[in-house]
Formats: sequence, C-alpha cells, structure tokens
Amino acid sequence: MVDHAVILQAVGVSQVADQPNLPKSYDLRPTILKRTEQDFIGSVLDELKSGRGIQALTGVIHSHHASEPLTFLQPVHRTFYLVILEIACDPFNQPYLQPRLDPRKIESAGLVVRRVADSGKHEGWRKQGHSVRGWIPFDTEDAARLDPDPDRRSQISSGLPELDRLLSPHAPLAESVAPLYVAPPDVCQAVGRTILYGVIPVTSSEFSEAPPITPSADDPETLKQLDAAILEMLPYYLRPGGDRSEPKPGRVLTADQADDQNLREFIATLQQLKFQFRLFDADLASVALLQALNQAIVAPDTPNAQPLGDFLALASRILIDREAGLSVTLPQKWATFSDAQNRTIPELARAALMSHLSALTAGESRFEALEAQYQVRAFVRLKSTDSCVHPPLWSDYSDAFTIAPWYESSGQPPVKVVLPDILNPKALASLKPSVAFSVPPKLFNFLKQKDFAKSALSEKVKDGADDGIAWICSFNIPIITLCAYLVLNIFLQLFNIVFWWILIVKICLPVPKKLFPKPK
Repeated sequence: MVDHAVILQAVGVSQVADQPNLPKSYDLRPTILKRTEQDFIGSVLDELKSGRGIQALTGVIHSHHASEPLTFLQPVHRTFYLVILEIACDPFNQPYLQPRLDPRKIESAGLVVRRVADSGKHEGWRKQGHSVRGWIPFDTEDAARLDPDPDRRSQISSGLPELDRLLSPHAPLAESVAPLYVAPPDVCQAVGRTILYGVIPVTSSEFSEAPPITPSADDPETLKQLDAAILEMLPYYLRPGGDRSEPKPGRVLTADQADDQNLREFIATLQQLKFQFRLFDADLASVALLQALNQAIVAPDTPNAQPLGDFLALASRILIDREAGLSVTLPQKWATFSDAQNRTIPELARAALMSHLSALTAGESRFEALEAQYQVRAFVRLKSTDSCVHPPLWSDYSDAFTIAPWYESSGQPPVKVVLPDILNPKALASLKPSVAFSVPPKLFNFLKQKDFAKSALSEKVKDGADDGIAWICSFNIPIITLCAYLVLNIFLQLFNIVFWWILIVKICLPVPKKLFPKPK
C-alpha cells in the first residue's frame, strides 16, 4: 500500500522560491485558475512547461477566506475555472521537504462541488441508483469524506446477501463527480511535481427527481403566513363572511355566454378554481376541497338546490371549457358557509395549492439558486497492494463562491449578430425563407380574418373554421431578426423618455470596415 504520508494540496506549496500569488506554507485548498482563452487547458499546461513553471501561472484565485464569496462566471461568458493541485509525499511534515508522488500510484481522481446550507453543513449533489435526488446534506464530516462512489466504500457484511439486503433496503447515495486528470509527464517533469487539474462545473442540465419539500404542521409560522396569503387569493365567491349575489340570478347559462362581460367576476372565479386551485382535477387535495365545497348548498330551499362543488364543476365545463349542449342556472341565493367551513375551506385550498406547487417546483436544477454558495473539494484514490478498500485522500474545501447568472456582464467581447443589408438589392434577393411553420386549418383561418388585429383589440374576433386544408408558412429568419432590431430601437426611444436607460441597453461605436479584394 502507498505510504499514508501523502498530501493533496495547493499548487506551489512544496516549491522553495519567492512565488507571488502562491502559498508559502501548508495550504490544502485547491488552487483555482480563472481563464478566458478558448484553449484554456492547453494554455495552462504550456505555462507550466515554460521556464518559470508554476510561477508562470496566470489567473490564480486565492481569496484567503475573504468575507465576501468569490463570483464565478459561466461558460456562456466565455470564462472557465480550473482546479489545479499537487500531490506529494510528506514524510517529514515539512512543505519544503516533499518529494513528488509517482503518478503511477494514482488509481483515479475527481472533484466535487458542494453547496453550503444555511446551517453551515455541506450538501452534495446526490444520486440513488439511477435517480437524481438533488442537494442532500452530509450528516457528519466523516460522511463527507466517504468515497463519492458507494461501491468503493468499505462495506460491513453479514456474509448472507439476503440479510444484507434486508438490513440496507435502500441504495446508498452516490455523489456527482467531475474528473481530475494527472498532467502529462513532460509537464510534471518540467515543474518537478505531480500535478492534477480539472474543470469546475458551474452549469448543469441535471435536475432533482425527488419530490419538493412543502411546509408542514411543524412549521407553524410559515403556515400562518401561507394561510393569510391564500385567504387573500380565494375567489370572491368563496371568501368567508358576507352574502354573495349573482349578476343575474335565475339566468340560464350556456357556452354562448362565455364572453358575456356581465359575468366577468363569476367567470374569473371559475378560471381561478380550475387553473390555479386545480379544483376539478383528480388528485387527492383537489378532491378533498371539492368535497368540502359540496357540503354547502347553492339556492337552498328551491328546485335548483345543488351542492356548491357540483354547481361550480358544471359551470366550469360550460363557461370555461365551452361544452355545447349543457346549461346551468344561476342561483337566486348563493351558498352560505358555516364557521367550521370558513376555517376548513382555506386550509383545503392551501393543500390544493401546495399540491399544485409541488408539480411546478419539482425538479430543482443543480445550480438554479442564484444566492447559493458553493465550495470545491478534490480527492485522489491511491492504488493499494492489499485487498482492503482504503478511503480516498481529500483536499480541503476551496473558498466559497457564488455563480453569476447568465445575463451578468463578464467583460468579454459581446456575441456579434450580423444583420443583412436590405438596402442592397443583391443581398436582399439572396435571402430566402429559412424556417417553415405547419399551421392547422382553424388557426390559419382564425389569423386571416379581415381586420384581425382591430377585431382582436375589440374582442370581437371569431373562431377560425376547419376547412380541411392545412398550410405551410415559411419565414426568413434574417429579415425577422432585422425587424426585431428595428422595433427594438423604436421602443427603446419610447421607454427612454421614462427610464433614461438607452445608453445602458444600446451602445453604438464606429468600426472601420475592412476592405477585401472584389472577386473578378
């Protein structure tokens, strides 16, 4: 087995000279480099191979535990961050007496990006089998030092596979790892150290497949705030206290009245119940709210008396879904709620909203929280000559950093979009439609109505007819881009009257045009 006196540390610790921006004593944090070259890895390796070696490295980040976290940009900003470390033997516990570790003794290496929770604990981006579970905290520091791959951890076995399965019914959590590479031999030879490097991931398409955490009865203050907000959100017809009057009691409604302005408040209530509270869905929370509403009766003591929930469901089918052949009669008297119902309906409405919220917020992406702080930690697995499973060798955590949103300026040159010269007849003639839309008959006929824009503004536009003929409509993307540019300039001038922001949004500078020989 490799001698245990092996250390994974910041690059340059074991070098003896005066080296600006590099550590002079023990520093087990990984060194981080900020690079903007397109071939940033090749550039770093070339710097290491230069005559100045480690001293030639540029873009070294060391905040020395500053009060404010670092801010890392994303690849969309054309900025990249590398972790670079050295691994050495440390038999004398002296940074200047550390022989390099033979890279052939390294089995594998990697780095992890961990999120710092409010409690101060670290959270790892964890997986359970093939399911991504998202950010899950480590219970102890010992747990945070386990191998990210559960198959490589020491396992205590009873010797009976079935008993082991019963004792551990759930698959252990694995942690997402980015690769760490040993620098090529000529690089290590040039600096006299065994160097490892890797790219810090700050973007990811992964998202959590675990159900989101919603407030529970153990969080009374949050529930109190939620109940107050939901009470304000409750539709006019369901709020506690007071009588509710119909716009035209006794009126028989059909789908033809779906656009009646006199029913605006009632239709808005139905829309809110259907789309926001999901009252008519089949999930348990919606069913419970619908059953509670059915305990109240609309138009009591009349032939049209019926449970409130059923009445709302039928009205929604007629006025929201516009189902033909159905009708509903507006009651002479709206349902009244008991004190108990005035308490339970908001509670069940909250449960329905939380169920809806779970569907909307499920799938937290890995780096979506703008205010979150992260730290990087590297590890190395050393080859072993015995049959025992040995834990990996870890570096310390890097300084904390946040990840800038995509829209933040990086100081790099902006992406250029070349607009066509539509005033040049030859250039205009060369532009052809570059994208096509397949348009259904009803939509096409809906859009081609006479004075469509004017009718749409006056809410008198009619549905399109299905004449059985579909359409293919082609558009020229460069011309559309130019139109968008022209419209943007018009609106910028208008908004600038109020916000005075045109010199922040739009900056035009003259650029001498390069001349090229004309083709003969």
